[in-house]
Amino acid sequence: MKFIFANHDRSAQIRRIREAIDRYRESGRSDLARFQMHPVYDDILGQLGDQFLGYWKDQVALVGLGGYGRKEMSPYSDIDILFLKSDDAPEGVYRGVRSVLYLLWDARVEFGHSVRTVSECCNEAGQDLAVLTSMLDLRLVWGSCELLKELLIQIKRLVNDADPFELYFRIESEILKSSDKFGQTIYLLEPHLKEGPGSLRYIQLITWLGHLIFGCPTLEDLSAAGICKPQEVEQVRRDVAFLSKLRNGLHFYSGRRDDRLKFDAQAVLAGTMGFADAAERRAVEAFMGEYYRRASNLDYFGRMIRAKVRLFLRPAVSPDVKRLRLDERFYVGAGGINHYYHYRFASDPKELVLAFRRVADTGCDLDIRVVDLIKSKLSIIDEGFIKDPLINQAFLDIFRTEGSVARAVNSMMKIGFLEHFIPEFAWIRFLPQHDVYHQYTVDLHTVAVLEHIDRFARQRLDPDDQLLGTIFAKLDQTESLYLAALLHDIAKGRGPGHEVKGETIALPILERLGVSSSCAEEVRFLIRNHLAMTHLAFKKDLHDAALIQRFAENVMHKRRLDLLFLLTHADLRGVGPTAFNSWRRMLLEELYFRTLDVIQGEGVEGEDLGEWVDEIRATVRQLTPVQHHGPLLEAFLNQAGSRYFLDFYPGVIAEHFTDLQSFLASNNKTSLGPDDVIARKVDHYRPGYSSITVITRDRKGLFFRIAGTLAANRINILGAWTHSIGDITVGTYHVNAIPEGPLDDPDRWKHFLADLKEVLGDRLDVDDLVRQSRQKAGPFLGTSKPRFPVRIEIDNAASDRATIIEVYAHDRPGLLYDITRKLSALDLNIVLTKITTEIDQAADIFYVHGPTGSKIVDFDQLDFIQKDLRSHLASMEEAYFGSQG
Repeated sequence: MKFIFANHDRSAQIRRIREAIDRYRESGRSDLARFQMHPVYDDILGQLGDQFLGYWKDQVALVGLGGYGRKEMSPYSDIDILFLKSDDAPEGVYRGVRSVLYLLWDARVEFGHSVRTVSECCNEAGQDLAVLTSMLDLRLVWGSCELLKELLIQIKRLVNDADPFELYFRIESEILKSSDKFGQTIYLLEPHLKEGPGSLRYIQLITWLGHLIFGCPTLEDLSAAGICKPQEVEQVRRDVAFLSKLRNGLHFYSGRRDDRLKFDAQAVLAGTMGFADAAERRAVEAFMGEYYRRASNLDYFGRMIRAKVRLFLRPAVSPDVKRLRLDERFYVGAGGINHYYHYRFASDPKELVLAFRRVADTGCDLDIRVVDLIKSKLSIIDEGFIKDPLINQAFLDIFRTEGSVARAVNSMMKIGFLEHFIPEFAWIRFLPQHDVYHQYTVDLHTVAVLEHIDRFARQRLDPDDQLLGTIFAKLDQTESLYLAALLHDIAKGRGPGHEVKGETIALPILERLGVSSSCAEEVRFLIRNHLAMTHLAFKKDLHDAALIQRFAENVMHKRRLDLLFLLTHADLRGVGPTAFNSWRRMLLEELYFRTLDVIQGEGVEGEDLGEWVDEIRATVRQLTPVQHHGPLLEAFLNQAGSRYFLDFYPGVIAEHFTDLQSFLASNNKTSLGPDDVIARKVDHYRPGYSSITVITRDRKGLFFRIAGTLAANRINILGAWTHSIGDITVGTYHVNAIPEGPLDDPDRWKHFLADLKEVLGDRLDVDDLVRQSRQKAGPFLGTSKPRFPVRIEIDNAASDRATIIEVYAHDRPGLLYDITRKLSALDLNIVLTKITTEIDQAADIFYVHGPTGSKIVDFDQLDFIQKDLRSHLASMEEAYFGSQG
């Protein structure tokens, strides 16, 4: 590859260097598995060395460090170069080095460099672990072999003389630092290929650890020394090759150095890596599952080597560690739970399960030697093993250790025991859920759910969650709750209705385990209904007595409601940090107590509704000051629909009327004018939201005008209820400020009220207000492009009084305003809305009436609404995100 002109024309050299790199890089697209970038840089540096340093070739060496030294470079990796010079190198060497550097800089080559003598390298390596480890991967690119040999000898001496305990802690510190920065789990939605657990750098740190502590420069040397098995090294090499190929593909996809495997890249690279859509699993899910599997292998291998390093060093640093006897089989030693007689794992298979029971009993991890033994015995888990009554009872005992189940299950899962003992679990092992809502793979989500139930059992809860601890403490048996948590997503990835399919899959598992019939029935109920409470609380009208009645009839009794409530909380919290908040806690608690009232015979049934509403009217009269009694109060109470009395307590209704009457009296009016606005705000600091009540003259498009004014003032609607009473509307809006929290800023509240009065008085166009707000806010900082199309679903069966429209779309500023404005244009009146946002996906639910004031029954009209709303929002979305770049 000759590209440097003999006449040393500088601009031509720069151009030819750039062209050579680009041309060589482009050639790698056809063979991602074997492509490496180092040859082109070797050639360039070799020619530049000849040109600028050739006269002093015996006094200087160009040495590759790090990934460049190891010949492990992806298309856009930078290079790390050491200019190693002799102690008496003349000034000409420095001029030559500067010439090489300036040429590389001008050619836009990304590189790091240092200029040192052998002694300077050793001094730096003795003080900086990063320098020392980079010196473990030296490779001569051009120049003096003797200089490099001298440096290698000195580095080897430095390593031999170093304190191994200090070296271990310095490497361990690097591992922990990387985990803190890039994530402490391999199961990230958008994992980093180079950094963090199970990454390429992680396995390199493990290799350096073996070199520094055991004197084994390569993984093969570790195997030869008996530190690990040959087949383990072979598997690591295959996994590293997979990640290296993937990293090459990611660099080509991004057109730059990029090691974060983002959502948009995952779908494309799935095909690049050879994965295709199948009947039950999409290509991207199979691809990410394979990534997690391989990263998990690397993570386990690294943990194993680190544990063996600790065992190797421990006699020197902690000779007084004593064994804690657990029983005649197990003890807790310095490395974790160990077994007195390792041979018994082969003679008595039940020992495998008992080891995990000890994890649950003690909260300690298994010693790495026991882990190795169990992994080596997984092949004995056959049909006879999984049907053995004694083994199954030992397994079930783990799920009776309240507060300690998750740790044991996590250990079983990581070692591979769980998918052998419950073969059905293998389907969800490493199964990703390709959306931003689920933080983890299905298997890790399962462990997270169990961890939350353990917290309920240990009463380690925030003050706001004490109800969960109280309910758990009153349960006389929780085995069914834990088993349901283990199996609740067993059918994930098998198409729609995984909760129903999961019940079917769980049935033979429960029979095999030998659980009692009552326990099995509870587990099946919990699996079948584990989504019910979130669906009802977040998407349905909790004041719909018929809906609560149907749910209560399904649950039947308090114990099942308690179990389902606990599982729902654990499941929601186990999804990820954004899936649960104080608002959702409040909604779930409301559903729980409303259902409990019905189960205990305190709810309101349809035939009692009229009588019950009359009782509320009477209570409101008692709570309303006497001076406000009269025809206006009676008209207010008689014109309000029964739903109004279901939605509010009598004291709140009395407040509504008193506010109305006081406003009219103080303004010498008998009715509200078009621009009259009565507003009240109550801040709820425990749930972290505010309630705004707006009473004004009823009119077409009122909801979207209020929604737009709220949005323009950076106020987020969580839920809303509107009631028409004669010619007025009483609207209640549960809101929080942006950023999240109650609306407790008095200036923002005043500004909102001023804007609202201007908008409702037709002195300020709400479209202009929203537009100005968007311009002030600047570009939206969310995901740049929607990943899923707009989806509209219409449910005309769940409510007897209203049509339910569900809108699923990519979140963006003003989305709710755009939806409600369009619903108004379709001549629909919104009576209730519930707003849910999961990172960048909005799920907005609207209960609407048609022009006649009731639910819509014309199928053609429903079809038109669905198509027109979807088309409108899709075009708005395209216009918005298209303008973002």
